[in-house]
This record gives sequence, C-alpha cells and structure tokens, in this order.
Amino acid sequence: MRIRKQVYELTPEDLATHPVWQFALDEECEEGQDEATVRPVDEPLDPGEGMSIAKAEFTLNDGTVLVGFLSPSVPNLPKLFHFEGDDGSSESQPSIVTPEGHVMFWHGVIKPMPEAVAESYRILGGKSAEEVFPIKFQTVAQITTGEIAGEIRGFMYVEKVKKGFFKRAQVVRFVTE
Repeated sequence: MRIRKQVYELTPEDLATHPVWQFALDEECEEGQDEATVRPVDEPLDPGEGMSIAKAEFTLNDGTVLVGFLSPSVPNLPKLFHFEGDDGSSESQPSIVTPEGHVMFWHGVIKPMPEAVAESYRILGGKSAEEVFPIKFQTVAQITTGEIAGEIRGFMYVEKVKKGFFKRAQVVRFVTE
C-alpha cells in the first residue's frame, strides 16, 4: 500500500504506526506532492539514505509525555552553517505532534511572534511556559547512528549579533513568551 502525507499533517497515530518517514524528494514531480511529502520506511533508519524524520518522545517540565519527531543528521557531514549556542536543534528541528496540531521549536531566522507562541501553548493543552520548559526528548525509533536525546529550553531562532567593529555572529536565541 502506497502511503504519502505532508510532514505537517502527520498525526500521533501515524507516528505510532510508522515511526520512521522519509522525504519523498524523488517524487516531487508527481501531482499533489512537494518537498514536504513523506513516506513511511522501515526501521532502522539510516540517516545517510536521505532526509527523514524519526519518532521521538518529549517530556515536558511538568512530566507530561508527548510524541513528535526530529530529523537525524548524517554523521561526519560538514555543517553548512554554524550558529553560536546551537545544541544541534538547527539540524534536528524537533517538533511535537498532538491531535490539535504540531508545535515546532526551531524557527530559523524568524523570531516567533507572541501569537504563534501562544498558539503553541494552546496546542500543548493550555500549559504555561513553566509547565512546558525545559523539555527533554529522545528518539524511540531505531536509528543506525544511535539514539538522539536532548533538551529544549524554548522556541528557538537565529539572530545576527555584532561582535566587534567588523565581526558579526549568528546566535541562537530562545523565547518562551
């Protein structure tokens, strides 16, 4: 059976049934598919076989456990960008998936608007920042390169910061409000 979904339409049930999904970049020319189309693949996931996501468990600060996913990176692959203070989230881009929708924590170069942050808390059950952060996460899908675990301190974005007369750095910032 051929299954294709948009990554932003995955549900907790999809991740329970198929803990590993690969971006179907080789099928972008097919009607109804684009760079966000994913297909389920068998475990264990080999990150070297293409862009993919793996099911993970997220434990909120209040002890609530939710499911979601992250993107495992290919080991020993040179990084295209270096962000000061990045704990790897720029590559793994962790997201929680609930019946109410997805909560993304990596926002790239766009600082999340207060309305978007409030919507994320609503999706997480109306919890406060103190009930949510920090979030501990770990993959539950089998990955050939090993388990991925970490901590999320807030909604992340990158800001260019002046570091002297001629020097600028790209620094990861966190917001919780």
